[in-house]
Amino acid sequence: MEAHEGLALEHGRWHGGMDIRPVSPRSADARRLLADYLDDLERRLDGWTKAGYVDAPPEELMPPAGALLWRTTAARPWPAAPST
Repeated sequence: MEAHEGLALEHGRWHGGMDIRPVSPRSADARRLLADYLDDLERRLDGWTKAGYVDAPPEELMPPAGALLWRTTAARPWPAAPST
């Protein structure tokens, strides 16, 4: 077990009120999450539009090239039935 800023990493997940897991970038949940994130950026950043954003291909967000991580808390739990 590795300690980091008051959190413990065990079996690839941080414990301390939140849980972080890799998710498939091809899943419906991941696509919705990324779409919501881009919508939020567009609302918050003056002059930024998602029209200029280029999605990384799913292969770049999967091992060994990378990972798409999903963080949850008690207030925002995992989807009831994660899609793959």
